[in-house]
Amino acid sequence: MSIAGVLINSILMVFNLLPIPPLDGSKVIMPFLPKPFAVIYERFSPYGFYLIIALMLLGLLGIILNPLINNILSLLINVSGFPPSVFAGFIQSLN
Repeated sequence: MSIAGVLINSILMVFNLLPIPPLDGSKVIMPFLPKPFAVIYERFSPYGFYLIIALMLLGLLGIILNPLINNILSLLINVSGFPPSVFAGFIQSLN
């Protein structure tokens, strides 16, 4: 159960950090943008969920998220000290 919890939380973390305006990743990137670009980027906010849905329907969201999630899970495997075979089934389920 704990491995499934780690997997789900990793997916949610990576998804939430996408720099699409309604998600938290946009709030992380906003202070680093020059003021004119930040204003334009903020105007994009009402259309962010439509972009997320379009990325899901086109299959691009998985292409974007899978490498990031795999890297995070690999890091967690190395830090945890568990043998990689414990996580192998969950990592293969992402691909």
